[in-house]
Amino acid sequence: MKNLIYFCAFFNEGYIDLSKLLISSMIHFGNINPDTTDILMMTSQEFKLKLEDQKLNIKFHIVEANSLYEACYSRLRIFEYDKINDYDKILYIDTDVLFLGDINEVLNNQIDEKIYAVEEAGSRKWHYFLYSKYQALCVLPKKSFSTGIMLFKNSIIIKDIFNKILNHIIEWISLGKKMPSLVDQPFVIYHALENNLYDNELLTKYVSMWMNIELDEYVNNEKYYRDKKLVHFVGTGTGGYKIKLDYLTKLFEHVVEKRRTKKIYIISDEILIENQKWICDRLKDQFTEYFPMNTTNNPEEADYIWYIAPWNYQYIPDGYYDLEWLALLERKKVVASIHHIDADNLAIGKYTRQFKFIKKYASLIHSICPQTTRDIYKLGEFGVPIITKYLWEKDPKFYEIGGEERIGLRKKYGIGESSFVIGNFQNEKMSKAPEIFLKIVLDMIEKERKIEVVLCGRNRQFLIENFEKLGVKYHYHQMAPLENINELYNCLNLYIITSRYEGGPRSIIECALTRTPVISTKVGIAPEFMDANSLYDVNNWESYRDAIPNVDILAQNIAFLRKQNYLDEFRTALFP
Repeated sequence: MKNLIYFCAFFNEGYIDLSKLLISSMIHFGNINPDTTDILMMTSQEFKLKLEDQKLNIKFHIVEANSLYEACYSRLRIFEYDKINDYDKILYIDTDVLFLGDINEVLNNQIDEKIYAVEEAGSRKWHYFLYSKYQALCVLPKKSFSTGIMLFKNSIIIKDIFNKILNHIIEWISLGKKMPSLVDQPFVIYHALENNLYDNELLTKYVSMWMNIELDEYVNNEKYYRDKKLVHFVGTGTGGYKIKLDYLTKLFEHVVEKRRTKKIYIISDEILIENQKWICDRLKDQFTEYFPMNTTNNPEEADYIWYIAPWNYQYIPDGYYDLEWLALLERKKVVASIHHIDADNLAIGKYTRQFKFIKKYASLIHSICPQTTRDIYKLGEFGVPIITKYLWEKDPKFYEIGGEERIGLRKKYGIGESSFVIGNFQNEKMSKAPEIFLKIVLDMIEKERKIEVVLCGRNRQFLIENFEKLGVKYHYHQMAPLENINELYNCLNLYIITSRYEGGPRSIIECALTRTPVISTKVGIAPEFMDANSLYDVNNWESYRDAIPNVDILAQNIAFLRKQNYLDEFRTALFP
């Protein structure tokens, strides 16, 4: 048997618009499966005709209601619907309700022969209208329940209590008695309490009751409705459809925009050398793979332009002239990732044009580590928010190789089995301090260690020339595929980072994944993830002798970067 969700609209044409809004929220957020759940509208023939042309996938049950009272208690006539026996669970909702989440989480609950409703403090005077003042104030529960959302079984017991409530109301009106301002709610409460057929706990966790909270305060603070499946606007009681429509429309539009799939166009290095991509291009590929619905190759449909490699600020996508592209940037939200700031290059003006570009177009700056954030603030020139988020790690190509396979790797690459092998897989910019790496290698050799060096990356001429002149045995793999880089990490006894300035270095993460012992200067993310005893002073290179690798602590500290929820957190922080 199927589930049934139903609502009512009568008497006041304003409730047609509320009904349309309610249905829109069902479509957007309710995750309603038509194979398991039907939607029914109880309404008049006149209202049905006004909604039929909307091509909504809903059913109608025609019930005439000619007064506010009849409109309110018409929901109790649900068992008159000729298809009612097709359904097992039934969920009633007022038209001043919005769906904000998967309603199946509500419908999938196991329920008993009760009316399940949402706890509501309210006024005991009005909730308990049919009881004496003494009972209302001193005997009955302090918190009753709202009848704006009710879940119940299609059963003889529930049908019987609905009929009793309905007959009680009709008799009350026929006797000319004063009706309560809450109309049928006190009658539902009375019969549910008297027969012990209610539960005001189960649904409460799924519903946000919007009452006595100003529009902007509620809409702009997701704490009120985050993780809720339904919002019930109860701020005006019965009637008052205009304010309900206004408030709920603004909430709906806000949530739709917040949850709309934001599109991101990414600009990285856009470089392919010897069929190998640089790190930012690999990060772009990973992000695109994990968020295919959030990324796009069409800048026009993007909400965000992300310069993950802002040094490539002069890049113009195909199909654009320079001025066209710059005009597009002014219409978009631009995020610029700053990896590190090289003080030497800053002093000679190498960042001037890049930072001028960021200052003009960026609406957010992403710093990849706390040290970079501190350096950005020292500049004090951007005037936009700065978010510090480490880059994730999702590359499956880096892992530890053990056993016989690891032993065979040295033979594969011509590395001596008994040698102490040192690695450095970066380029030779001055910020990487290759002269310090050379000093450390020579210092180790002086201590009569059998040293071999493995180099990767471009522009390693300084070290190569010095190694050849000094007779240091080395192996150079310029732009090796990542599979080979992973194997080379697994050949090492020690990886040494000598950089003066870095945003990463990425090799710290790769050493953790391959379980490669590593020591580093206090640069970039090194102080954040590495054991303090594994660090040395770039201004006192001989202090490397006291640095002790600790790959266990490193691997433990970077583990969160590999989790999917971190990548989700990263995306949400930069592209809300």
